[in-house]
Amino acid sequence: DTAVVIGAGGIGTAAIQGARINGAARIVAVDVNEFKRASAPRFGATHTAATAAEALELVRDLTRGVMADAVVVSPAMIGEADVSAALALTRKGGTCVLTGLPAPALRSVPMALQDFILMNKTLCGTVFGSCNPKSDIGLLATLYESGRLLLDEMITRRYALDDINDAYADLTSGQLIRGVIDFGAD
Repeated sequence: DTAVVIGAGGIGTAAIQGARINGAARIVAVDVNEFKRASAPRFGATHTAATAAEALELVRDLTRGVMADAVVVSPAMIGEADVSAALALTRKGGTCVLTGLPAPALRSVPMALQDFILMNKTLCGTVFGSCNPKSDIGLLATLYESGRLLLDEMITRRYALDDINDAYADLTSGQLIRGVIDFGAD
């Protein structure tokens, strides 16, 4: 399979790992931030792109025009253009999953109904990866213990509680995959 993850922050990096763990042959991480693109291969991305337009050409070449089986949209905020770009990356019969929240003023987005009717595409949202805690937490713990799910490696930096403003500044500037407040640190 080919998977595209738009937004390679914490949620996107988890999606990249999910695609890797589930055997995707090609995983394209898309992020405007160079640090996040550079980090993505460590978690399983086989290719990176700075924009969805760049990814469109890359995925078209990688799949001989078929496009991606799955597209996960996980930027900090989903904008109107993100949905149409993600659907363009999604193959016939593929699935596009929205994981981020929409921009505050965004109430709806225009879509071509042909994408759903003639191309049999699925567009859906998810909360917490549609996790079933009773079965999935044990599986995730096993993947972590075996070294296949890289949680520690996702932590870019640890902060003392007194440094929480630095943590937010680093998050806002795109310097983190995941930041952790360590309540035992000085």
